[in-house]
Amino acid sequence: MSDSATPSGSTLNPALVHARRRSSTAPPPQWMTHEASPKTAFITGASSGLGLALVKAFSESNFKVIASCKEPSESDELSQLLSDNGFPPPVQMIVSEPDSVDRAFKITRELTSCIDVFINNAGILTFNRSPYDPVMEIGVNEMMRVYEVNVVGCLKVTQTFMPLVQASWRHPTIINISSPLGSLELNHGGILAPYRCSKAALNMLTKSFALEMPSVVFLSVSPRQWNYIPAGASDPTDPLQPIKQDRRYSHQLDEGSSLTHAAEPVADDRTTPFLEDAFHIVKLANCARKDISGSFFYPDGEMVPF
Repeated sequence: MSDSATPSGSTLNPALVHARRRSSTAPPPQWMTHEASPKTAFITGASSGLGLALVKAFSESNFKVIASCKEPSESDELSQLLSDNGFPPPVQMIVSEPDSVDRAFKITRELTSCIDVFINNAGILTFNRSPYDPVMEIGVNEMMRVYEVNVVGCLKVTQTFMPLVQASWRHPTIINISSPLGSLELNHGGILAPYRCSKAALNMLTKSFALEMPSVVFLSVSPRQWNYIPAGASDPTDPLQPIKQDRRYSHQLDEGSSLTHAAEPVADDRTTPFLEDAFHIVKLANCARKDISGSFFYPDGEMVPF
């Protein structure tokens, strides 16, 4: 989160080249047929953190994985992981740009006939000077930018990829990655208003989809591990750390601190801290039922209050 096809078609995305090479030289791979046992998972925002961990977890759980990210050419670890498992290269998708989403769908349509599990993981967290900027100092553009990615982007991606999800005959599931910061009940002190509001809106979007589209299971899932990569940074950092150290705001984390802590970066594998959540999400996706559609969970199945 470039090597995708340009509007003029002068450069082809490697994922599209992969699909066309397969179609011209061999019959469809077994995992694209109805007789295949593995399910197909699509993961957005897969270049690092939880997204990359989800690629690993689904790959190791007998899923075939298609992953997207903002800049495939800068996502070496993701590209290598997909290649090692025989999966297509990353699909470029900038979720806040409708044309990019449409191009990603066209490429994905050539890679698979259906998607069984779709993970809307791509998202952003921004703040002006610090994570605890007062709500009176939040800029309108800042709020709109976060909504553009975390809410409107998720809406557009879900709408666009829905035909492939609905084509699944095996309990199709869409999981929207949320946060306990989006819980009204767990908000005891404000701060991070744009992000909180966007995740609360995402939860409502999840619920609305669930009510209107009963053929698909929709879940909001809040990771227990939490990472944020500021622009220009190379390692995950904890945006709540200054809050945890500030007595003015520490009371609001009484319930949330253990649920939103950031992991220590691991030098040789930055996905390690997120793998537990990722494997729990795989299990949750595998056991998703229509009677829980529209619910808000932690990855291990514990419900999060809205």
